[in-house]
Amino acid sequence: MGLHRGEDSTLSRVEEVLVNDGDWHHLQLDISSLGGAASNHKAVLSLDQGLYLASMEVDGKLRESKLKTVSVGGLAKPDGKIQHGFRGCIQ
Repeated sequence: MGLHRGEDSTLSRVEEVLVNDGDWHHLQLDISSLGGAASNHKAVLSLDQGLYLASMEVDGKLRESKLKTVSVGGLAKPDGKIQHGFRGCIQ
């Protein structure tokens, strides 16, 4: 999972997990406040009902941000094309 905001970027990975096995998988992203004066948030990516987890802490500016792009299995390049894109079925 990656968060890109201007020149800032953060990356967190679920390592050694294959989802190209022909089976259905469950993917969920939760963003919650950690509380405190800085209003930091935590983003948690859960794969297969929590069997695999990746998380990252993000600053309070996330609350003011608007979601522009969601990429699954690939990265959006500045020209709008997807690098290493996803091929398969999504429900």
